[in-house]
Amino acid sequence: MKKGLRRIMAASLTISMVICNGPAAEIMAAPKKTADTVTFPNVYPDSAIIKLSGEELENTVTALLNTMTVEEKYSFLGGNGTGDEGNAGYLDGVPRLGVPQSKMYDGPAGVLSLYDTTNPPQEQMLAATWDTELAYKYGEIHGAENNAIGGNMQLGSQFDIMRSPYFGRAKDQMGEDPYLLSTLSAPLTEGIQDQNVIAVGKHFAAFSLDASPGTKTNVDVSEQALHETHLPGFESAVLEGGLLGMMSAYNAINGTYASAHSYLQNEVLRGMWGFSGFTITDWGGNDGNTIAAGTDIEMPSLKNNSQEECEKLIAEGKLTQEQVDASVEHVLTALGKAGYLGLVQIGEDGLAKEEPGRTEIIKLKVDLDELEKVRVKSNKSALEIAEKGGVLLKNEESTLPLKTGNTTAVIGLAGMRLKSGVGGERSSGTISEMTSPYEALSELLGKKNVEGQVALDSVGTIIPNKYLYTATASNAEKATLSNAKKATSSNAEKSKKSKATSSNAQKENHTYATTSNADKTSQSESSRRGADRFAEENTAIDGLLHGVIRTYGVAKEEGNDEEFQGQWRPSGSVSATEMEGHETGTYAATDKEINFTVGTIDGKPNKYYLAKFADEGTANSFTKASGSAYTWTTYLKAPEDGEYSIIFGGIGGEAAATIQTGTDAEGNKITTSLGISNINQGTQWATDTCGDTGTILSSADVTLEAGKFYEIVVKGVATLEEKDLQITLSWITPSQRVENYENAIKAAEKNDTSVVFAYNTADGLAKTREDCTLALPEEQEQLILDVAEAAHENGHRVVVVLNNSTPVTMGNWLDEVDAVLEMYYPGQKGGVATANLLTGKVNPSGKLAFTIPKDDLETLDTYTEEIFETQQVQNSTVDYYEGILTGYKWYDANEIEPLYDFGYGLSYTDFAYSDLKVTEKRENGEKAGFDVSFKVKNTGEVKGAEVAQVYLGEAEVPDGVQMAKYALAGYYRTPELKPGEEKEVTVHINERSLSFWNTDGELQDQSDGTIGKWKVAEGTRIIYVGAASDNLLLEQKVEVKSADSNSSDNSNNSNNSGNSGNSAVGSGSVTGSWKQDMNGWWYSYTKGGYASGKWEKIQNKWYYFNEKGYAVTGWQLINSNWYYFDTTNCDMMTGWLQCAEDNYWYYLNSEGAMVTGWQEINKKWYYFNSSTANQATYTFNGENGTWMYSNDSIIPYGAMYENRETPDGHYVNSNGEKVN
Repeated sequence: MKKGLRRIMAASLTISMVICNGPAAEIMAAPKKTADTVTFPNVYPDSAIIKLSGEELENTVTALLNTMTVEEKYSFLGGNGTGDEGNAGYLDGVPRLGVPQSKMYDGPAGVLSLYDTTNPPQEQMLAATWDTELAYKYGEIHGAENNAIGGNMQLGSQFDIMRSPYFGRAKDQMGEDPYLLSTLSAPLTEGIQDQNVIAVGKHFAAFSLDASPGTKTNVDVSEQALHETHLPGFESAVLEGGLLGMMSAYNAINGTYASAHSYLQNEVLRGMWGFSGFTITDWGGNDGNTIAAGTDIEMPSLKNNSQEECEKLIAEGKLTQEQVDASVEHVLTALGKAGYLGLVQIGEDGLAKEEPGRTEIIKLKVDLDELEKVRVKSNKSALEIAEKGGVLLKNEESTLPLKTGNTTAVIGLAGMRLKSGVGGERSSGTISEMTSPYEALSELLGKKNVEGQVALDSVGTIIPNKYLYTATASNAEKATLSNAKKATSSNAEKSKKSKATSSNAQKENHTYATTSNADKTSQSESSRRGADRFAEENTAIDGLLHGVIRTYGVAKEEGNDEEFQGQWRPSGSVSATEMEGHETGTYAATDKEINFTVGTIDGKPNKYYLAKFADEGTANSFTKASGSAYTWTTYLKAPEDGEYSIIFGGIGGEAAATIQTGTDAEGNKITTSLGISNINQGTQWATDTCGDTGTILSSADVTLEAGKFYEIVVKGVATLEEKDLQITLSWITPSQRVENYENAIKAAEKNDTSVVFAYNTADGLAKTREDCTLALPEEQEQLILDVAEAAHENGHRVVVVLNNSTPVTMGNWLDEVDAVLEMYYPGQKGGVATANLLTGKVNPSGKLAFTIPKDDLETLDTYTEEIFETQQVQNSTVDYYEGILTGYKWYDANEIEPLYDFGYGLSYTDFAYSDLKVTEKRENGEKAGFDVSFKVKNTGEVKGAEVAQVYLGEAEVPDGVQMAKYALAGYYRTPELKPGEEKEVTVHINERSLSFWNTDGELQDQSDGTIGKWKVAEGTRIIYVGAASDNLLLEQKVEVKSADSNSSDNSNNSNNSGNSGNSAVGSGSVTGSWKQDMNGWWYSYTKGGYASGKWEKIQNKWYYFNEKGYAVTGWQLINSNWYYFDTTNCDMMTGWLQCAEDNYWYYLNSEGAMVTGWQEINKKWYYFNSSTANQATYTFNGENGTWMYSNDSIIPYGAMYENRETPDGHYVNSNGEKVN
């Protein structure tokens, strides 16, 4: 039996193994003791990061397994909850044997941590680079920063295929094509693991929908689709990237949850692919005891796979200790390969040496100096990814790049404030490194040439003191100064005893009560001074006092619990907290407004979260050391009727705010939450738009009446040493909203170019098909339309920049704008990258990794009502009915024209493709393969890079097997080419691309070392080359034959060349030799004689020999069809042909015959002259194969119409493409 097949049989056997070798007590016996002892350090040293392999790794793992106690073994099979440094969890290791703690951090799009880490672009933008080197750098960002902060496991990247544009997590998927995904997942994995960090791929498998432990969602997917579409990203990461960790998905696959899916985890992952690392559940995603089904680590803690549960199953004969040990072995193997068994020493008895009595965990080193150095490199990589991932979708009349000396209006929130990322499980970035597009454009174009207008704001301005009151008219007597002083005096004695002081040095510009760590006066004196100041500097209006009452502590409040990654946490409230030395609810101070921040540095917002870095007198935040816990109460008096946005900002601890909007029938307050700042895993970051100093912003839109009072309550507790507690309260009034919008329109009227920044996030499918949308929010679409109208009426241009996680439908506004730049969520350097692309400092070169539909209902989720019903996550099962046809393949199969197709992307220059040559070539033992060579030339006026793409046409396959009309099989990203520079490119089409998964077949050893049911799709196929999946410029027909086929022709050195390809007029190549005399070329058969008056296929090319036996050239009329033969090589041409004699374009079908009339070619319609009447004005020269004509206005028979009306009343553009 072959080694590979033995491997999969062994993996399959683990499913059904039962105890047959004695009682559980014997199997669970304590390990042998070793007399060898050693002392281990408290922190794992760099010198011990030794990546083990081979016999050394095997011996080390075996020694540990033989030395560990049963309890120690189980400690590797489950986590210890989430961490307090932003990390998602731990494995404590075995300190007495030198195995350190393992620490896990979330991703992708940066390492989620308490520390400042780099936020690179989302994975969709990485995919749009089509750049394997950048995929490595993307992984390097995560691995290097994870390592620097004391981690060794990176929970990401995400290797699921993008199936649905409505899926919220699709932002972290690398496109809709499995080939592209697989080419990126391997180098990304290497980039992480080369930094001594274990990469954990997720979510295995078929996780392309909003499933969670609560939804209990099953997906039905075919075996072919599973292997051809949903698994390649993971397979490549394992086979080529050396992936060491794999996380199971929340969903079930064909009725079995991923964590319990033995076929996926045992047969495929370990049996077919030879995976040696560990598997791990997603948090809260374990379905029962799953060790026998292939799960190794249960997270966030042991429950279903606990020692108690396992011992029960072992006793019942449903599990074996060997299976438990195998799971431990998988974890240890991964740790050893990553470099974290370097302290383990093996004694002469073969056991691991121990440090007796050692219980203190061996921690991994946190090196913040190293993190700072690493971030410099990460920043550069993040910028490069954003620059190369930006996709230029539209650019009419060279609107872009922006012209030097012209004026530009930046319009929109995302232009004024960087939208670096969205959602959780990512880094929110180093805000000190963030630059808005407005700032970056001002730097490049000059401040005087750039105007910025927010238009649709969500940040607002601090609510001014004059609208805040300490009481309403109904209880004004409570707000008198005498009572305020009395309240202060009553607390004076308690305040003197307090050891706690509020945050940060007293600032001269703060006219209300503040407190200070530096101030040596007592809390009561500070409060009294604040009250005196309040009395001196403010007067009562209608018997009311301006300001905000601050009281000590936070009272207990009922909140709601919510599920988050399989865990329950409080939401909507702040934990009851008493400030030391003060009774909760007693008066502390009266503040001017709610605006407590870390101030400024050199006059600009302090982006380092701590007041100690601020300019003197500008910060008034609260430190954890101060023990600050406060409640603020104020009454907002609305200055006008209308809808307000009340915006709460907070960071550095627990914080929440509410506004009272009415009372119910019983007189109870009706309140609306303004948001809450939860601490997650010990850290806190803004997840989307943040305040100037990093505050998390949340808001509520409320309708207020002029002159009425609305109670606002804010609570905050300082709990983080690394971040001061900051609290802000802002608003956007109805008049502010109108003014913001009007200012934006005025800017469009007067500036040469308006750049509108719009943003969107996929929210999942709506409850009804009609409500499903991928469009921008209505107010943003209207802004685009209004700006476009204002600009165009004044002779100006309009550009739209998109920040979005998944495709955006643009039908309502696309025709009204001049240019569109897709920038996804571009990471912390996205503002600079956007400006560089808009100005031409960098030439756009990104290509779409997903298809953008024209309409919300033209997706595989929403195409029909019947389909829509099968896609609801709330249902028990979601049908992946499309099989292998995700993305552009689905559009091709259903003959639906998208707005922008997969692989699409414009440049500021032009590229030409030529000289296609296809050579059969099998690499590394492949059964089939081709080298595809061609040339790419920069024919424009500026330098630029091109992503050239190679696609395979469909093959004939057995009934029941799916085959895409076009499938990506290779690509090449050129270096930047200078104007006129040409690059010769060779792309290899491998055996896997030429094969299909034969569900009805048997498992076999594959040429790439795996085991599977892959079968080469033999027969005729077309290889296409072009700039996008809908812009295929060259094509070549080939015969695919497997090396193990019984076919007589298994040649691996055939050479198919030409501008187009070879014909399928007949079959079978003749043998002989070419001869030449004064009349031309003729072909002598090996068996004697020569070709004449017939077609012949010679070395996979077609030729036609006239009655005299000479190979014809140029145009030839044969059996009522026109053909064209190369004037030098004499071989028949197919595909596009520009005739040198008349400069017209013609198209020759796959049989070589010239077409006429309307023809659909590569998804576009063209018209070729079908009128034979025009031939009367032409004279055909049979000797040289050319038409001689005297009237340039007459289009030759068969020539393509360009830039004119067709005989049936349609119009074609200058490229010959039908436009109406």
